[in-house]
Amino acid sequence: MKKQSILRCLILCGTAMAALSAGGVMPAFAESPVTVHITEPSYDSQHVTGSAVVFACSVGNGSGEEIKEASLVWRSNLDGKLGTGAKFTTNLLSVGLHRITLDVSDQKGIVGSDTIKIKVTQSQAADGQTGGLGISTGDGEYVVNPFN
Repeated sequence: MKKQSILRCLILCGTAMAALSAGGVMPAFAESPVTVHITEPSYDSQHVTGSAVVFACSVGNGSGEEIKEASLVWRSNLDGKLGTGAKFTTNLLSVGLHRITLDVSDQKGIVGSDTIKIKVTQSQAADGQTGGLGISTGDGEYVVNPFN
């Protein structure tokens, strides 16, 4: 569990306990946090530059209800802003290791995010090649490349 979540829980629980022990009523807390989950592409997936990559997510509140009215912005540490919305496709990712972040904010200003990493390679491996995992010897065998 993240430190922020634990701290938030302690603050909320402490506030409730203080109100109850003082003979008061349980306070109404702020809206449930936004839960964000990137469903596509999968974490650590590999893609070939120029190929279509689908980005999709699920966004809900702490009660498990889907949030439909929200601002969703997808970013890459290499390419900047990639797109918006719950689902889109792009074939414009540059070669390299991308940290993809989805930032979400709902109409009430409550925010959430999720991050994954994906790898985009120069080209797809042809027969007799190893897809970047090694060097082909030309006779069906390959030498492992320790630098990949």
